[in-house]
Amino acid sequence: MMYLILTNIKVDTKDGHPSILEHDNLILKLKTYEDRIQQLTKKNAKPDEESIVKTKSDSDQNNLSVSDHEQVYWSKVGVDEHTKNCDSDFGFSLIDRWRKAKTEVCSSTTDSTIHCHKILQTGHSGTDNFCYVKNMILDVNKAEKPYLSGSMFSSCKKESSWNSNEYQLYLANLMSNVQTDTKKKQTKTLTGRTFFIERDGHANVFHSFTDIVNLFMAVLIHSKGSEVSDMKNNRIIILDSHDNGPFYDVWKLFGEVYRVEEFKKEYADQVIQFEDAVFGIPGGSNFLWKDVWIPNKCYESTILKAFVRFVMSEWKISEHKRRLPNEPIRILFSVRKHKNVQAKIGRRIMNEEELIKLLNEKLTTVSTDNKIPVQVTAIDLGTIGFKEQIEKVRQADIFVGMHGAGMTHVLWMHDESVVVELFPKGWHSSGMRNISKWLGRVYLSWQNVHDKNVADAEHLWTHVEEEEFLQVMKAASQIVQSFHLGSGVDHQNLKFVPK
Repeated sequence: MMYLILTNIKVDTKDGHPSILEHDNLILKLKTYEDRIQQLTKKNAKPDEESIVKTKSDSDQNNLSVSDHEQVYWSKVGVDEHTKNCDSDFGFSLIDRWRKAKTEVCSSTTDSTIHCHKILQTGHSGTDNFCYVKNMILDVNKAEKPYLSGSMFSSCKKESSWNSNEYQLYLANLMSNVQTDTKKKQTKTLTGRTFFIERDGHANVFHSFTDIVNLFMAVLIHSKGSEVSDMKNNRIIILDSHDNGPFYDVWKLFGEVYRVEEFKKEYADQVIQFEDAVFGIPGGSNFLWKDVWIPNKCYESTILKAFVRFVMSEWKISEHKRRLPNEPIRILFSVRKHKNVQAKIGRRIMNEEELIKLLNEKLTTVSTDNKIPVQVTAIDLGTIGFKEQIEKVRQADIFVGMHGAGMTHVLWMHDESVVVELFPKGWHSSGMRNISKWLGRVYLSWQNVHDKNVADAEHLWTHVEEEEFLQVMKAASQIVQSFHLGSGVDHQNLKFVPK
């Protein structure tokens, strides 16, 4: 399958498939992208009414635009298997796989049905699944956390496929609690999509974003178009008992968010019919977990890039302002603190202050002894609001910190940035390396190999070797500077040279 990705597009839909794409002065009327490719490549084929290419500035509708020629070119050249497989695992082809996996597990006896989407993701030992209930009834007074036992009804008849769907994690509990072959009279109908979600956690940024990215994917799978409004007009019911947590506002970007107790209070004594109820994809099924212990070979995730763009756009976070060649390199040093001094932090840098001083005083280029102007900001990101965390990370040229969930902030870094991840002795993980690569960030790492630098019995508290750290940061700074070569930089003296 081929995807044409354009910026500033408007998409009209018919039966859930793109039918009109508008980009500046170009309008392509399509049934599907594949149909368009086939029609363009057929010899002597006459364009039909549904596939004609029009340009507002060109009355000759038979002339192909640059975009059309690009489609024809790629259809002839083809895409290599590695790229196709990567898109199938981390790109919009994964969305397509979920869509096509739709199976009816409970057929309608009146007006309610249940469909599930089951796929086997690459490298997973079992299948992953999520389900969609049309016109589900919820008796609000009976709804109890976490899985609404005894309160959910669907007037449908179970098919044989019901038992073969291998419902994983909390989905198994939700599906077992839906009472079928039951007609219950509703007192109120809620239109639109409602997602029922049990979070993997509330405080760990990595675990939290496996859930949130899954919601983003589920909305895409069920959207009938690509408009931003499709992403926002949802209802989310949180089933777990965790606190709201620092990322609760991110959930609100998708629509109204309720805890079960809040929903019960607002709709007390009601029997609600949900037009579209979706039992979401569990966080443990998310592709961010894929190859978390080994380097993944894929170089891009269009889903992840789209998700980052969605969050940035909804929160109106300013784009990174490209630094001028003579401006300091902005280094954000993520420190790990704890309000309770008696509590133990898992992975910790024991000489943070010395490293920060080292960067300010001795950071030079790799190839010369010239001092690099740097601006070092050391911060425990957990002490500020999440939107502010994103804003700070977005403006950094280099993001450095000890391996941990906080390094998930590589999601928000700008395109000409470098990630530096530090590891304790004997600890290996490729999760942040993979995310960095999928988003096009430059990734560097350092690992302690010296017993003398281990400060605890678990080998997690680490004195970072200063000279080794300095060399890694020199390399990171050199990479940042390299983005400006050819822009008027006197690389020997590191100053702006007017052209």
